[in-house]
Amino acid sequence: MSAVNSTLDARARECVLRYERMLLQKPGVAKHLKELEATVTTSTREMWQRRSRPSDRRPSLAVLIRGQTYRGHMRETFHIDGDTHSRAEAQRRCTRSLMERLVLPYERRGHRVDVFFTVYRELGGSLAALLAPFGARVAAVTTVEQRTTATQLLPLGAAVRAFLSWCAAHGESYTAVVVTRFDLLLKTSLRDLMGDASAIDGFRLLWREASDILASIPRLDPSSSRC
Repeated sequence: MSAVNSTLDARARECVLRYERMLLQKPGVAKHLKELEATVTTSTREMWQRRSRPSDRRPSLAVLIRGQTYRGHMRETFHIDGDTHSRAEAQRRCTRSLMERLVLPYERRGHRVDVFFTVYRELGGSLAALLAPFGARVAAVTTVEQRTTATQLLPLGAAVRAFLSWCAAHGESYTAVVVTRFDLLLKTSLRDLMGDASAIDGFRLLWREASDILASIPRLDPSSSRC
């Protein structure tokens, strides 16, 4: 195991330990989490058959896109307003920015990029229009069968679980994973912000408050006896 992988493995174990300690300190939270998770059901549709890439040694990036699509002027959901034309145009702009600011910058630097969708059962617009800009890059589409969820963490968890199940079923692994949303309008290249996939070490949170919190957590020594 390389020094980098050893360090990441140690951090992962430390995260699990901290999470378990937090649950023990907060009675009822674990039960509540299980009840919330039970409210979310999903189904996954394969978009292409298992590909054989024995000679493909390029850095690889998995892009997980999840959340509500075709959202309206109000923050709650697309059900609030009836202006389907403006919603469709806004979604096209966001989707185009994901291609231009995330997918293409990595591909131009020699990366393989695969895309994984997680959507709600009610889209508010055309699934084909969402898929079209990404073409054959889309590996799978996971649908959250509920109209909405109590918290955004639930579909995020569903997206990650579906992705990990897909990787296990296809024997795939990725150099790095980016998780983003359908309703973001990216204005700069994420590759310029994060660097190549092989340079992404641990979690990167692209908003200031979360980054400050993460920076306050001490880095772990992989040889630490705590792990």
